[in-house]
Amino acid sequence: MAHEAHFGRNFDSTKRLYKEDLMPGFLGIHLEPNQVGYLHILLPEKQKGEWELGCLISGHYEAGQKAKLVVK
Repeated sequence: MAHEAHFGRNFDSTKRLYKEDLMPGFLGIHLEPNQVGYLHILLPEKQKGEWELGCLISGHYEAGQKAKLVVK
């Protein structure tokens, strides 16, 4: 089953996007079932705070496929 990983704040369920995008231009990471991957990112100081990681495929976010992401 396919999933997405988006990083942002203020999810808009009508447009299926975050109104504030933590990483504009991030295109994604593709993994096969049971495959492990790592994503190392460097963010500017102004991005500190609480964000969210969510799958924005229809129904997935609403089913709870989201998590708090804290940038320190």
